[in-house]
Amino acid sequence: MPPKRTRTEADVNWLFDLMLGAANVVKPCSDPIELITSLRSQVLSNLSSTQKEKTKAAGDFSMDEAIKEFGLKYQRLLKHHWDIEKEVEGKEFPTTPCIQSLLDNYSINFDRSSEAICRTAIDFILNECLTVMKANNVEMKGAAGDSRPKTPNPWSEIKIYGEVSFTHKVIPQATAPARNVVVSGRVDHGIGRVLDRAENAAEHRKRSFYSLLLLVEAKFDGNVEHALPQLVVYLASLRQSRLQRNRKDATVYGVASDGYVFIFVKISHDGTVMRSKLFDIFAAGEMKKVLLCLRHILETTASRSPTSTPEKTAGDNSNIEREEPDPALDLNDNPFLMCPEDVEDEEADD
Repeated sequence: MPPKRTRTEADVNWLFDLMLGAANVVKPCSDPIELITSLRSQVLSNLSSTQKEKTKAAGDFSMDEAIKEFGLKYQRLLKHHWDIEKEVEGKEFPTTPCIQSLLDNYSINFDRSSEAICRTAIDFILNECLTVMKANNVEMKGAAGDSRPKTPNPWSEIKIYGEVSFTHKVIPQATAPARNVVVSGRVDHGIGRVLDRAENAAEHRKRSFYSLLLLVEAKFDGNVEHALPQLVVYLASLRQSRLQRNRKDATVYGVASDGYVFIFVKISHDGTVMRSKLFDIFAAGEMKKVLLCLRHILETTASRSPTSTPEKTAGDNSNIEREEPDPALDLNDNPFLMCPEDVEDEEADD
């Protein structure tokens, strides 16, 4: 059980605000006992109304609101610059022969004034990254007739899901106590490990994510900066969930993009928001940098998560209590994230 949270100055101020609000409503009374009783009744009434859950769309947060709501660290002027390109300096990314022509033809044939169209270019880049990651780790074919099992591809379980339904109940912070806010939305791209469908496929069909590695938020052409607050809300929610589960490293990663321009975002374990510079894939050498950065993040996050599904007996929650750096995300235990199939089934039941 987590330690009991100590009262902060913000908590005390909030309590006095409740009392002053009640005092403004309660009728004056000469009897102190009657006055205190009336104040108590009004405070409880006000408290009850403030404790009702308030659902707020992730896209409705400003950056300042997101920072305050989740108790994050971020200085707008400094922007907590993240030199992610230095982390991949000197590395190579062998692109496939078709990626450049795909993007060139796309830029000619598509009008990019809508977010949906801009996602196509993002799909190309994400697909290129995973294609190269998986192909570069495929074991060489053995001699003819060699039927021995091959070494599993370390990235074979990574998969991209689109329009991932998202809900998260915000844990109150000293910067915004007792708000009882529930964040809702849809993550444009959720990239993570998936459960092995070979066994119990029907049982696991709706619970596909095993460990979430990267979130991508898309916007239409030239509107990438406006994706940042929404992306930060999603990432901060994921970080809160991991902290709640006592993860040793709750660092989370995301990308904001319009398909051409990419900004990489990281929220560290201690809650510091960091963002990279703008990368334009049509600028000289920038596309390979984007692909290198994507691969770097996926390799970093995947290395913290288990490489295979742990064996479990019925009712066994041992994987929830392990103190691994980034163990599997158990969707039954963390309802903040559901795959699209969950939503469709729920709608069908209504």
